[in-house]
Amino acid sequence: MKRFVLLFSVLAFSTLLPCTATADFKRTKVAVLDFQLKGKGYDTPDMGKIVSEWLITSLVKDGRFEVVDRGLLKKTFGEKNLGMTEFMDKSCVAKFGELLGVKAIISGSVMKFQDFTVVNARIIDVESASIIIAERVKSTTTIQLEELVEQMAEKIIKVFPLTGYIVFRDNNRVTIDLGRRAGVKSGMQFIAYREGDLIKHPKTGEVLDVKTIQTGVLEIDIVKEKTSEGIILKENKGEIEYGQLVKSVIKSTEPTRKYSQPAVREKPEKKSISKHSQPVVREKPEKKSISNHSQPAVREKPEAGERKSDVECKLSKIDPILKEIKTIKATGNVQWEIKYKQALQKLKTIYARYPSSPFVFYYYAKVYAVADEVRRANKCLEKALYYNPKYKAALMLKGDINYNFGKKIALTSFRGKAKRNKLGIIAQQAYEAAANMEQDNNLKAMLYFKLGNVYAELSDLNEKAKQYWRKAVSIAPQSEAAQLADKKLK
Repeated sequence: MKRFVLLFSVLAFSTLLPCTATADFKRTKVAVLDFQLKGKGYDTPDMGKIVSEWLITSLVKDGRFEVVDRGLLKKTFGEKNLGMTEFMDKSCVAKFGELLGVKAIISGSVMKFQDFTVVNARIIDVESASIIIAERVKSTTTIQLEELVEQMAEKIIKVFPLTGYIVFRDNNRVTIDLGRRAGVKSGMQFIAYREGDLIKHPKTGEVLDVKTIQTGVLEIDIVKEKTSEGIILKENKGEIEYGQLVKSVIKSTEPTRKYSQPAVREKPEKKSISKHSQPVVREKPEKKSISNHSQPAVREKPEAGERKSDVECKLSKIDPILKEIKTIKATGNVQWEIKYKQALQKLKTIYARYPSSPFVFYYYAKVYAVADEVRRANKCLEKALYYNPKYKAALMLKGDINYNFGKKIALTSFRGKAKRNKLGIIAQQAYEAAANMEQDNNLKAMLYFKLGNVYAELSDLNEKAKQYWRKAVSIAPQSEAAQLADKKLK
């Protein structure tokens, strides 16, 4: 581990060279091998490949990794040995790293026991052939296992922090030279620091490390293609300056612990659901005035083809259960939780057969949204959009969920305002992406109307809101969206 930390310290130090720039940002190249299967009773014989794909998806989505293509791995290893690393000695690992140009190899195993599945993963440094980090997760269900593998990926990402520079400061705000291309996301925190003395070996004179002096902490709230802007959360006596280094910080324990509790599907899940059962208000408006919110999402599902596919036909049986959940929940009866679990159980069966279907993840999001599990719903919609980037229904649902939930957050604290603003940004991006794809002017006008509402109610940007309301009126003057927008403008 020390060698790996030193490696990244040297890499960070090398970024001081004048030729370094945002355009030169290079993703860390890694190889993810197929996970080996141990034990019997798996839902599919390809479970090792599926776990590997889950991990690859999480790493690629983060933005800072380049994962070696599976075809190249086949040429190097051969199909039979694609998941094996036990047979590799130090020289083999080094040769493998040299051939593919990777910094690390990620491999592991999937073990099946009576009632649960365990996934073990390890990162091997190709230079030293030593295991840098090893992680293990276990779950009783396949869908929750995928969520835990994502959490495992988050821990792996911690070993590869993003490093960059502060390129501009204006009062309490700073701009850094890392953006969307580098994997920066809104809400990420960075440590700002400057480098001090070199730490050298007393006999050999070898540079062992570089002393770092932390100057503050900043949080990103605006992400652009090559740069990001953020607010300074903490600062040591005005020491954050132009040209200083920044390093990403992964928020670890609390969100991961909260998110992983329901994975075992035990009693704690029931507590967490009833805790979130108070916001009943959201589901009622969807039936009344927000029929516009729900209809496009249902209409868009068959966009992959004119006829419904087998998976869509199976998923349509979830809709009556969702309606029943909403009806029962609106009365304040906690029995809705039974139907909620029933819907998840049906989805689990469909998911086992269609693990890469965007429609399945779309329906998971709908079910989680009914239970006010917004974070889970967003993750499922991200997966749906990963498998089908042009899935308009998923974008619209993402906008609706975050907009409706954001309206319910109280603004009595700074954290509440920050959370509301974050949900507003997610809703804005989703609606804008859907509007850019939409060809029907009436539906496009409705998306503009919703965008105006998000800017007005979640971001307090009234002028921006009026711009979108005017767009809704101009693009489809006779539409329902235009009438609603016109009322807002008066």
